[in-house]
Amino acid sequence: MKIIIAPDSFKGSLTSTEAAHAIACGVRDAAPHATLVEIPLADGGEGSVEAVAERLDAQIVTIDTVNPLMKKMTAKYAIAETAEGKTAIIETAAASGLNTVSRDERDIMASSTFGTGLIIADAFSRGCRNFIIGLGGSATNDAGLGILAALGYRHLDRNGKTLTPSGASLSELAHIVASRDADALRDCRFTLMCDVDNPLYGESGAAFTFAAQKGASPQQIEQLDLGLRNWSRCVTRDLGIDVADLPGAGAAGGLGAMFAAFFNAEMRSGIEMVLDLAGFDDELRDADLVITGEGHMDAQTLHGKVPMGVLRHARRAAVPVIALSGAIDHCEEFDRAGMSGVFSIQPSPVSLDEAMQRETASRNLRSTATQIMQLIKAFTCK
Repeated sequence: MKIIIAPDSFKGSLTSTEAAHAIACGVRDAAPHATLVEIPLADGGEGSVEAVAERLDAQIVTIDTVNPLMKKMTAKYAIAETAEGKTAIIETAAASGLNTVSRDERDIMASSTFGTGLIIADAFSRGCRNFIIGLGGSATNDAGLGILAALGYRHLDRNGKTLTPSGASLSELAHIVASRDADALRDCRFTLMCDVDNPLYGESGAAFTFAAQKGASPQQIEQLDLGLRNWSRCVTRDLGIDVADLPGAGAAGGLGAMFAAFFNAEMRSGIEMVLDLAGFDDELRDADLVITGEGHMDAQTLHGKVPMGVLRHARRAAVPVIALSGAIDHCEEFDRAGMSGVFSIQPSPVSLDEAMQRETASRNLRSTATQIMQLIKAFTCK
């Protein structure tokens, strides 16, 4: 058998590379002669730089930046030589992600994307004029105020006072003043790896859909939504462009809208970009099985995340797909979508903290993959 192993990361536990390796070990335990192809994937969130950089033979760059609460940290991005020229591959999660702030420290009203802006500025200073930005996994809801501030833009209230770039400032915003380098930045090409199609605000917008998982209270969600509406009015007035209803505008706390408005960014499916770069369709031509998965398969998975992207491509090639996950919601919907099987890797009830420990998650992935392959062998040999 030829088996493609193509998971997303198990957030908070394993990178996509680590998850693929654990699954591969489990498959080999039961089927040592199988041909295995490991293709770690991402859809714009954590692990996107690693997944894309490997395919583009890119240089990894480590720089000093800040996390969403402006605490010093280091972050990585990649620079590759492409047909479009020097290209920076940056994931928002690197400096502005949930993984950069402990659960107890999370403060969505104070959080800022300033650290991601510092990464963009560093890449620009190194000659990059083409940017691939992954929008998943952010801990922020500031509509890019932080990024713009790091690039020299100023945010003013109605009295002309400079605002701190954060989610709390959205409702006070009156004007965004362009930086001296604005024209040079606008001439750059920005492509967004985006796995959601949410508008900027409203019931399915950034705040109401994603802010709760970033630690926002119901009252804060209401305030952030009003702030995003105010931001949209300011941008429409000053730039003459309305991006509020653009599919993906609400990605990463409004970053989709900001990049579209200020940098004329192109939205692309993150998983489709990574699958193309990985040559996934070529590998499928003689494959017998695909194993994918992510930490929690739920309603969001059904709308463009890694397992569903993998399934779309595999179904076109008539290759069955099995998914592994730490937790599974809407199992019957994955069945209807065409999954051949969706399996939880948890062998017994444990606390979330224990389940998400790296060693535990790796061991459980390996064991579940072994059990699945033993079952497949049993039926194949009859």
